[in-house]
Amino acid sequence: DRSSGDQDTGKNCPSHIIFSSKMNFKNKNISGMTLIEVLIAVTITSIMMLAMFSTYNMVNKSHKQVTNRAKISQSGRDIIGLISRDIRMAGYRYLSSPLIGTDSFLTIEITKGTVKKIGDSTETCDSIKIIYDAREITDATADNPDLGIKLPHKYKRLRISYKCSGYNDDTGFTVMKQIQHWDNQTQKWEIDEAEGSYAFEEIQDYIQDMIFIPYNINGDDITTLDNTNMKSLRTVESTMVIKSTSELFKKANRSKVTTQVDRTIDMQNDGHLREIITVVTNTRNIL
Repeated sequence: DRSSGDQDTGKNCPSHIIFSSKMNFKNKNISGMTLIEVLIAVTITSIMMLAMFSTYNMVNKSHKQVTNRAKISQSGRDIIGLISRDIRMAGYRYLSSPLIGTDSFLTIEITKGTVKKIGDSTETCDSIKIIYDAREITDATADNPDLGIKLPHKYKRLRISYKCSGYNDDTGFTVMKQIQHWDNQTQKWEIDEAEGSYAFEEIQDYIQDMIFIPYNINGDDITTLDNTNMKSLRTVESTMVIKSTSELFKKANRSKVTTQVDRTIDMQNDGHLREIITVVTNTRNIL
């Protein structure tokens, strides 16, 4: 029992009452964020997110351009390399070949195109035809000149042709390739898969122009290549303009690409990336 004179002090209060009082006192000193502070934080966060998105978008666009440039450059170089290899082989003959009758055909025949402006369906790229010999081991047991067989080889005379299909607004020109073989019996150029020859097939699209320029021994370009000046041919300059599959630039302020005199590609209102690839090939077998 407590006397009437005793006073209640903190020491005589239960411990949980003291703890609760202290907690309530601390909570009163904790303040939250005001509405203005929240709005400022949201604004700063939004600005940072916008800056990050803009940076990502810029880097992504730049990466896309670099990737497309590398892709179209590689595609163009692959096709130019294929054509250059055939030009380098032009005129190659096996002395023991029994094939005859092709002397009237041009070893290299170039037909000029008319590309000047994008979208004109009447325009064409240059085309080229190349003739050279090939041979393979045969299982035949006797010579057969009609089939080009002179043991132990079977000889083939091939005519490889490259041209462009009609222009398409989306994909541009498409490069086509054909291989014909000389039939010694019919004395004609024929197509037969069993002989390794085939009709025109697509090998590359998104081509803007394809140009072939022959040069003589003096380095002068040959306006018209024929049998009278074929032996003076020393090099062929092959040029290909290839464009990206999608538009990578703003359409405004695009001008034009000029590949040679009277061969200008007008690019107004066009956002495609273009790559011009030029290779000069020696015609080492034409003497």
